[in-house]
Amino acid sequence: MRALIYKCKRLSSLFFLGTCSMISLQAQPSDLPWDVDPECGSIVTIGIAAVSCGTSETIPLSGRYAFALIDLNGALPAAGRLDVSALQSAYHHPAWHIDSIGNVFGITMDHEGNIYTSASSNYSSDFWFNESVIRYGEIGGGVDDLSAAGTVYKLDGITAQPTVFSVLPQQAYTFTQTTCEGVVSFQRTTGPGLGNLVFSFTNHYYYVTNFEDGRIYRLDEAGNILDSYDPLQYDNGQPGPPNFEDVSYGVDISNDDSRLFFGTVSNPTTNVGARVYSLDLNPDGSFVGTIDNTTMPAGATWDNYVGAEQLHYEIPSSNFTMSYMADLEFIPNGDLMVGKRQGCQETLHTSYNHGGRTFLLQDNGSGIYSSLDGIFYTSNGFINSENSYGGVSYFDNPNGGLEFVFSCADILSEEGPHGIVTQDAYNYGAPFAPASPAGAISYTSPDIGDAKGIGGDVYVFKECDNEPSCPLQVATTDLTVCSGDGFDLTFVAQGGNTELEAIWTDANGDEVETTGISLINNACAPASYTYYLTANCMIDSTETFMDSMVVTVVTNDLTPFFTVVEDPCFIDVQIDPDCADYLTLIGDIPTISVGDSGTVVLQLVHNSVPSCDTLEIPLNYNCTCLLTDFIVVEENCQDGTFLVNLDFEQINSGDSFTVVDQDDNELGTWLYDELPLSIGPFVGDATSVYTLNIEDNQQIGCAATTTFGPIYCSMSIQTAAQNPICVDGTGTLEITDVIGGLAPYMYSIDGGISFSDSPLFNNLPAGTYDVVVQDATGAEVENMEVIFEPQDLVVALETFVELELGDSYQLNIQTNIPPGQIGTIQWLPTTGLSCTDCLNPVATPFETTTYTVIITDINGCEAEAQIEFRVDLSEAIYIPNVFTPDGDGVNDLFYMFAKEGTVREIRSFLIFSRWGETVYAGYNFQPNDPARGWDGTHRGEPMNPAVFAYFAIVEFVDGREVLYEGDVTLAR
Repeated sequence: MRALIYKCKRLSSLFFLGTCSMISLQAQPSDLPWDVDPECGSIVTIGIAAVSCGTSETIPLSGRYAFALIDLNGALPAAGRLDVSALQSAYHHPAWHIDSIGNVFGITMDHEGNIYTSASSNYSSDFWFNESVIRYGEIGGGVDDLSAAGTVYKLDGITAQPTVFSVLPQQAYTFTQTTCEGVVSFQRTTGPGLGNLVFSFTNHYYYVTNFEDGRIYRLDEAGNILDSYDPLQYDNGQPGPPNFEDVSYGVDISNDDSRLFFGTVSNPTTNVGARVYSLDLNPDGSFVGTIDNTTMPAGATWDNYVGAEQLHYEIPSSNFTMSYMADLEFIPNGDLMVGKRQGCQETLHTSYNHGGRTFLLQDNGSGIYSSLDGIFYTSNGFINSENSYGGVSYFDNPNGGLEFVFSCADILSEEGPHGIVTQDAYNYGAPFAPASPAGAISYTSPDIGDAKGIGGDVYVFKECDNEPSCPLQVATTDLTVCSGDGFDLTFVAQGGNTELEAIWTDANGDEVETTGISLINNACAPASYTYYLTANCMIDSTETFMDSMVVTVVTNDLTPFFTVVEDPCFIDVQIDPDCADYLTLIGDIPTISVGDSGTVVLQLVHNSVPSCDTLEIPLNYNCTCLLTDFIVVEENCQDGTFLVNLDFEQINSGDSFTVVDQDDNELGTWLYDELPLSIGPFVGDATSVYTLNIEDNQQIGCAATTTFGPIYCSMSIQTAAQNPICVDGTGTLEITDVIGGLAPYMYSIDGGISFSDSPLFNNLPAGTYDVVVQDATGAEVENMEVIFEPQDLVVALETFVELELGDSYQLNIQTNIPPGQIGTIQWLPTTGLSCTDCLNPVATPFETTTYTVIITDINGCEAEAQIEFRVDLSEAIYIPNVFTPDGDGVNDLFYMFAKEGTVREIRSFLIFSRWGETVYAGYNFQPNDPARGWDGTHRGEPMNPAVFAYFAIVEFVDGREVLYEGDVTLAR
């Protein structure tokens, strides 16, 4: 059922059960410097300001507080003084140490004087080389604990003790906690923390802003999340804050309870400033809008709302990087105070010593707070007005009227204190002319001095509301109990301070006792019983509240609901199927390997209440796999190989096994059901011991080894012969393998006449050889091997050819191997051949010549042939003895004729008259050329018929020069 809170007359911070017959007073702090509130009895009373602050390593460990109370009543010290009296100095309860609650910022108080503050990462890591203490609180979970990052702490109004009031969703992401005036920045991996919070005095709800998703959460008086509102851009669900402009920070409720105002963060990248928005509330304090649960935190049981937000104001630009609208508070006349906190980096995880401002916004007449009435100036330093830490509140001082209260740095001057300042309402001051404050108080005790750069939020208690009132609602909390254990029926109420008359009935409508109830359940399934509450509140009239409470009873005897399996190599606990949804087995069942043995103890618990009956179940196992009693029988050895018959016994084995020999050769895999079986073949060796390694394929590590042998097998041999390459060459014979017998072996190729210890015989001519191998025992085996004569290389040519001088002849070789088998061709001599390394050269000999061709095949074998050319060197010159140069075209010229190809050139050709005069001369020309003939003229004139003498020297192609002489008759 929904858990709500019931309070009787407020005498303590505890929530009272039943009919309020048991009221326990809690001790108040003994060192509180002021009287408790006369109405609520709380440590805060009218005029007590609560402040949050950081701290640094320079402050002694005992003085590192994250929270303080300050009395604003009575005479305040002169402006700017630090040596305040004890009554005006900050009060720190020991439980408010930074280690306990961590960094906190937002503050609110309820109507009974309880204080609430929210975890924050919005502090700088270092100020002016003073390293800050940055952490989340131990009470919330630890330094970087996710729960601590989302914690809202409740500081009890009576005892001052902090407890976890509520935890809002957080997701871990890595960010840098940065410095503004120092050097120390460091990374953290945790949640980003929360913003600020406000309490509704009308509906008794709390509204808290969350940096993680930018949403505003509504909590009841017990700290339960009722619902959430996601303003502006909808959150994408990723770890870490949304875009800066979508982060909600400061929050307050309008004086008429109709609207929730919230501030945002600036985004320097998009030039969006920090803004003030509002959203509408229903009269009961719930959000106005539509439900959108598209992206929800893990485990969320509430609804998320979206709607339309109203923009009111965007703060002016700042001299610094980031602006956080950290705190909002409406004053009684309806004006809105806005506290702006400042950062020096583009991150939520820092704050600056300066840079903040405090504004006062007013309604422009249409419900929009867009009118800036003024900016408060608190310092005369060089930063002008920018010294706010972002906390704002007000104090209706009975002694002096309305005062505004700010958390502030460097009050009045750069050397001024860091703390809070109280200032007359609407006393703004001006740049370099700050308004004179009503009071200025440091966060720390006078003996510590001014702790600079660590400011937070401020909230002033207004009044205690202790008029008799009924609660808003009552609720029970469902219980789960163990069979036979006693329990009480209790309830809590939200709001109110009047005793309630409570009546409890069972499902039959019968009234029951509320204490010491005991129920029995022996089944594994939980049994549920429903009790009904009727609570009456009687002030002027009777108001009745009703709720129900479900009590679940769980058995405390689990022994009937499981079965134990204990095999040598397998253990298990099997929960009955009907109980599988209710019981959980705790502990690990080991994976059992061969050879493992031992005991493991498991725990069986009930899912509803694990402590009802934690049953210990011991499981024993002894997984010893054994392969034994090997029987190996060798079968007949034939041709040097043999098989063996294998059989053995197995215990705790698997289904199959693998056999590997001594050389790591896998011989095969078989099922145990196939035993006995034959394995092999093995090569017989009379000197070797054989090893079989048997390994189970399922039980890792289960293996055994057996041996057999030596084995003598009758011999067989294999031989190989290599024939000669060329005719009349030699070959080799080798005994390539001996199977069986006993080494060493001796080898013979002459039928055993002579033996060698080498199986290779070289330089053997072609023929048949009788091979004998003899082993160490004298046993012999015989085989015949033949070395064959190779084919002879044949080259054929004509024996002779007759040629006339100058003639050519195409040679044609005949051979018995294809051209591809020919290695080289050589012709000797080379004179007169067209090529000397081809098969068919053209021969043009000038004298009788015998040519020899030598052919070598690719194996190096040679053959040759010869051909003789007989050359007729007879001269083949013709010189006419008459010519008739009469122009009839017949025998008009006198020139020399020769057989083609026999004459290299006519060196000279001279013709003389009978008186010895040269009538024609020609040199170095070819025969058979009319152009080089004599036309019967001399000096251009025809010669008369006569007989003329001639001389000619002719050079033949073979280099001989011959003189020809004679006469020729010129006739006409």
